[in-house]
Amino acid sequence: MTVDITTALSRALGSSGGHTTVEVTLNATAKTKPTNRHVGLLIDTSGSMAGPKIQHAKRGAKRALRELDDDDYVSVVGFDAATETVLPMTNWGAVDHERAIADVDGIRSGGGTDIYNGLELVRDQLVRRAPDDTRSVERIILLSDGQDRYTPSTYRDLAAEFAADGISIMAAGVGSGYDDAVMVALATASGGQAANLSEDDIGDFLSDTVSDTDSVVAPNPTLEIAPRQGFIVDDAPAYFDTPKVATRPIDRTQSPTTLALPELETGVTQRLSFEMLGQPKSPGSTHEIAELRVVDSNGTVLGTTTAEVTYADASTLTNVTIEKDRRKAAITTRIQDPDVTDSEVSDAIDAVEDRGWSATAAALRSRLRTADEAGGLIKITNTD
Repeated sequence: MTVDITTALSRALGSSGGHTTVEVTLNATAKTKPTNRHVGLLIDTSGSMAGPKIQHAKRGAKRALRELDDDDYVSVVGFDAATETVLPMTNWGAVDHERAIADVDGIRSGGGTDIYNGLELVRDQLVRRAPDDTRSVERIILLSDGQDRYTPSTYRDLAAEFAADGISIMAAGVGSGYDDAVMVALATASGGQAANLSEDDIGDFLSDTVSDTDSVVAPNPTLEIAPRQGFIVDDAPAYFDTPKVATRPIDRTQSPTTLALPELETGVTQRLSFEMLGQPKSPGSTHEIAELRVVDSNGTVLGTTTAEVTYADASTLTNVTIEKDRRKAAITTRIQDPDVTDSEVSDAIDAVEDRGWSATAAALRSRLRTADEAGGLIKITNTD
């Protein structure tokens, strides 16, 4: 097995049954198969990028291209009010590298900002022009310093479609004029990451985001949850608190129940939680609650384990940290959501404090304050 899975439960169930939180920790321990890269570089070329920003972006794009192997596929697209394909999605080994570098050097800035159409163009290239290879990491690397006419909710829906195609979006905003809620929506809904960059950060971000794919064990993994008799997975979503805060829906229409996971990388721990319900059982008994399996996009099992629950006379909170971490992640995702008001978040934080979790409530209030600052939403996506 290449993925270690450990589980812990928040509480023992009472003899009448009830719910418990299952915490799952995933660590990819080894990479047994090579991973190809299908990468779309999407660079804002609007007028606001003129000067040092576009120069840093071009240098970073050239560095990123030099990170590629001959089996990888890449495209470079510039966008302002319109889109321009600088390098169509092509096998890097078949490209005249010096010509590609020269074409990137020829990028010019000017015009408005249309992120939406740029994303759609790069997705079309990834889907239509790159080979259908389940071993490939498919990423769009978006760099922008501006805003366009669409709302974060629109981008969240679009990014969810990308995730269904196995495409993650690494969304980076430059400076302070971009919409950080849009970048967070694109990243979290697609399983990617959001970043807030200075001009000097651009080159490292572009090249590092391409080179980091070498550590990916499984580009599009799934957690299968097979409940034992007498137990079911609750309707509530899964919440991730490590390595970044995010939420994902659980698909209970399939058997076994499934949860789409972000890319699994060696050296990167993923921790998530979900809720399960148990029927009445005799106090003092212990039961397997579910079998958990991580599978790749080919259906190969990468890791497996089981979770157990103990029954007592009454429901007992045995691991308060699990429930606090889940509540913290749930409220943080609401802070990231521009459709949720500050007052709604404050009410949820007050409910946490009412449970006696004062330190957790204080940390959440700090996150809410941070989210009201420039770039705050991105700052809280990877916070502890």
